[in-house]
This record gives sequence, C-alpha cells and structure tokens, in this order.
Amino acid sequence: MSKRSKQIALDEAEPDMVLAEDLLTPRGKVILPQGATLTAKTIESLHRYEVSSLRVELSDDVSAAEDAAEKERQLERITRLFRKSAEDKAATLLKQYVTQFRTEAE
Repeated sequence: MSKRSKQIALDEAEPDMVLAEDLLTPRGKVILPQGATLTAKTIESLHRYEVSSLRVELSDDVSAAEDAAEKERQLERITRLFRKSAEDKAATLLKQYVTQFRTEAE
C-alpha cells in the first residue's frame, strides 16, 4: 500500500518531512532518494539545485477536506500542464493516466 503524498513548494518544506518520491535534477540524477528525511541543512542545499517543489509523505491523520483540496490542486495542475494538448491523442491518453495516478484513492 502506497502512502499518501502532497506536492509542496520548497519554501513550505520543514525538517522531518519525508520525501514521497525521488528528487531529481532536470537531467534525471537523484538528488535525494524516496524516503529521505529532510533536515534544515538539506532544505537549504536544495536551493542550490534550484528545486522549486517536492513531494512529501502525509501523515495518516489528514482530514477528508485536506485530502479533497489536494486532489483538486492535482487536477488543476494537470489541466494547466496539458492545456495545449487537446487535439493530440497521445497527450490526451497521457493526461488520462497522469490524472488517474495522481488522484487515485490510496
């Protein structure tokens, strides 16, 4: 069973948060692996890599309202990312898979 996660801005990151997925450079090199626990020093060093956001694990005590709000943010982001691909069949299929992956119930 996978854990619930949330995409956050680097400025929102706090020590003791746990990465929900590998944090990669634009070229695909792993900066920090999934499961790494953030420290103040680690967060500061991520600024040098020009990291703008990261996905962190959520605790099990997230309310239904917070969960719904996160799913809505995911849908808005996906819509923005795929805004110019309405007539491309492959992009439409990819959008469908990304939407399912990012919003599926855990």
